[in-house]
Amino acid sequence: MGVQGAAIATVIAEVLSAGSFLALLLKSKMIRWSKIFRLPSWSKLQPLLRGGAALQLRNLAMNFTFLAVARATQSIDSTGVAAAAHSIAIQVFQVGGIVLLALSTVAQTLIPNEMIVKTDPVTGLVSGGIESARGTVRRLMSWGFLLGTFLGGLQIALLPVIHRFSPLVEVQKAAKMPSYIASVLQ
Repeated sequence: MGVQGAAIATVIAEVLSAGSFLALLLKSKMIRWSKIFRLPSWSKLQPLLRGGAALQLRNLAMNFTFLAVARATQSIDSTGVAAAAHSIAIQVFQVGGIVLLALSTVAQTLIPNEMIVKTDPVTGLVSGGIESARGTVRRLMSWGFLLGTFLGGLQIALLPVIHRFSPLVEVQKAAKMPSYIASVLQ
């Protein structure tokens, strides 16, 4: 089925994933059918839009950066070797880069949320604040360091199989150093 089959499988997987998530949210009473299609009030939507705007701006900046680098790399030579090597280096980077970028997105959400002082209405316990946010930053930085070290090491360990990415020797040679750099930068 080729590309069409991949597209159909992706749609089916997304629908199943959304349905499963919706079922879990309904089961845990985090949402109700009566409120699913009702528009939220502006007072509840405004803080979400403000917080989400920062995340979206960051994601747009990263995507534009990746596009600019890909465009510049493709214009380096007319043979396509640099573009192919860049493609391999990006694939090597993505072994760990996706996980670490996801962790940084989580940090962008958790840290501002942790800075807000909250009082539990049942127990009266106070949580949050600057010190709590600093603890969250330290924990996430530790996780990032450990994950980056592990994933960078895994990438370096996988570099000897770089010849499987392309049969062209010149592409393999051109991709080797950028792939090492991408691994170390994790």
